[in-house]
Amino acid sequence: MLEKNKKSAILLSAITVLSFSTVNAIGNILIPYLTTGNLQVVIAHPENLRQPSNLIALILILGSLLLALVLIGAYWLDRFFGEKYFGVRGAFRWALFGALFALFMMAPQWILPDTWRLATNLLKFLSVFLAFFTARKLIPLQTS
Repeated sequence: MLEKNKKSAILLSAITVLSFSTVNAIGNILIPYLTTGNLQVVIAHPENLRQPSNLIALILILGSLLLALVLIGAYWLDRFFGEKYFGVRGAFRWALFGALFALFMMAPQWILPDTWRLATNLLKFLSVFLAFFTARKLIPLQTS
């Protein structure tokens, strides 16, 4: 079903970007809003989004950014990952990778003090590898 080709690479990349974006939005937008009830915690000037041109520009910029991330991820998947990383099992693994990557990117800010910037940035850098190998451990590669 999701054998190795360009279309399935785009689909798997889109699953990863969607998973990453969803977890990131929940952690950075939804939780602060629900805990405070104040929209200005999330958006500094919410009145700017009442103008249709600003809202359309925001949607277009975010859409372009997500599309670029999907295409870059699809290129890497198609070019550098083998057949074992595709399929339904691979789709679940890439979704888990995206969610773990978002969590591991946010975690250093939660647990380390603000003065530990070098350690925070190093952990953020390592989060992609930690998320990849954790997802691979939780959902092993296909053996066929």
